[in-house]
Amino acid sequence: MKVIEYLMVAVLIVFALFFLFPFVGSLPVFIINFVILALMAFRIPGDIKKRGLYPHYLLSTLLTTVIFILSFSNAVSAFLQFFQELMLLKVTIAVLLIYLFAHGFKLVGETWKKQEKHK
Repeated sequence: MKVIEYLMVAVLIVFALFFLFPFVGSLPVFIINFVILALMAFRIPGDIKKRGLYPHYLLSTLLTTVIFILSFSNAVSAFLQFFQELMLLKVTIAVLLIYLFAHGFKLVGETWKKQEKHK
């Protein structure tokens, strides 16, 4: 191996450790977040492919992004702090919010369609 290859491997290892450190900082945090993210990794693609929730997931991603941008406000900061006290990382909170908002938008859309039919 050349020197540049060793340097690249070292940089990759450092970045991998930097990314994975919050997950393996403590065992309970790792287990809780890993289980939630693994469940969502199986659930979300099925929702998008089989149930056609692609627009709902796009809208919920936008809303989740706005929530994290506004995380400096007191209400949103308290909301995020609550979930962080439950040992959830911000990545896990974001994935959960995207999932919940997508299904909330789907529910609202279905309710709206039913009300439009009955008029």
